[in-house]
Amino acid sequence: MGFSAQIKELHKMNQEPVTPDDLVKYGMIPEFVGRFSSYVNLHDLSKEQLISILTQVRGNFVKQYQWLFGEDGVDLEFDAESLDLIAERTLKTRTGARGLHCELERVLLPHMFDLPKYARNKILQVVINKTQVNTPMTLVQENK
Repeated sequence: MGFSAQIKELHKMNQEPVTPDDLVKYGMIPEFVGRFSSYVNLHDLSKEQLISILTQVRGNFVKQYQWLFGEDGVDLEFDAESLDLIAERTLKTRTGARGLHCELERVLLPHMFDLPKYARNKILQVVINKTQVNTPMTLVQENK
């Protein structure tokens, strides 16, 4: 909220429309604030909303990564607990829906580098669970 701003009454700002004076009061310079024609209040997303963004919206992140893994012949699955933990970690960082992508990258990056090797070694499925979210590593199941 601006540079070196001291926020004392955030709850009040969430209930009333934001004005340019509010933004100046919270540390932005008037010349910058004057460049915007409209202002809106934003509320934090809930954990349920973040999970919905991960799994239900059109073009969601989970389906995108499943497609990416599928291009190398590897199925990608997430258990419910892992999705819940990813959403919780994103809530802690207060980065919203964009933070979900960062969390997924952190968890899946070790696997993405090894996808060609997985296919060569007949590893056909990667299951992301709570342990994978807490400590990303290469844990996979072989399909025999």
